[in-house]
Amino acid sequence: MNDQPQEEITVEELLARYAAGTRVFRNIKIAQANLNYANLYGANLEGAYLKNANLNYANLAGANLEGAHLAGAYLEGAYLNYAHLYGANLAGAYLKNANLYGANLYGANLAGANLAGANLAGANLEGANLNYANLYGANLEGANLEGAHLAGAQGIVTFTGVGEKMRLVYLYAYEGVIFFQVGCFKGTYEEAVEAITEKYDTPELRRYLPSYLAMLEAARMTLRAQLVDVEDDTAGDRK
Repeated sequence: MNDQPQEEITVEELLARYAAGTRVFRNIKIAQANLNYANLYGANLEGAYLKNANLNYANLAGANLEGAHLAGAYLEGAYLNYAHLYGANLAGAYLKNANLYGANLYGANLAGANLAGANLAGANLEGANLNYANLYGANLEGANLEGAHLAGAQGIVTFTGVGEKMRLVYLYAYEGVIFFQVGCFKGTYEEAVEAITEKYDTPELRRYLPSYLAMLEAARMTLRAQLVDVEDDTAGDRK
């Protein structure tokens, strides 16, 4: 991050300079910009001020957005795969179905962000603020959530498993079926119960089984209640 003064430019100037081959746009400021479907692949937008910008379906794959101000931005379906978002402010951003595969979101502020259906597989979310974020249906396979803040987050539940290890439970829908992921396991709730029962049905671990299943059931009920809330909010989705 840096503390350099910001350069105010227009959307037209940004896109013209990018088309001409410029890729470095550090500290630019375009408040409430309309960059719907814009191609900014690999651009260096470190420290950029894009609060409330419309970046729906924009191509920002591989872009450097370290410390960028994207609070309240519209990023539905945006391509942010392998983007560098270290310390970026995405509070309240709309990232429904965005592709954040392999993105670096270390320490990013995603409080209250809508990440429903987003692809966060392999993303680095260490230390990120996900308080009250909507993660229903998000793909978190292989994501690093160490030290992430998840208070009030929807679509994901944490509990302490055997050996005081934090476990994450989240759900996603595929072809109308609700699946759970518990640690590295994926499947229906019934399959999860069967797999956990089989794993912990040993003399050494059997004593943990009742509490583990109870926590899984509590997670299921919490996630199902959240799912109802998400479906009730569908009509209010931003376009």
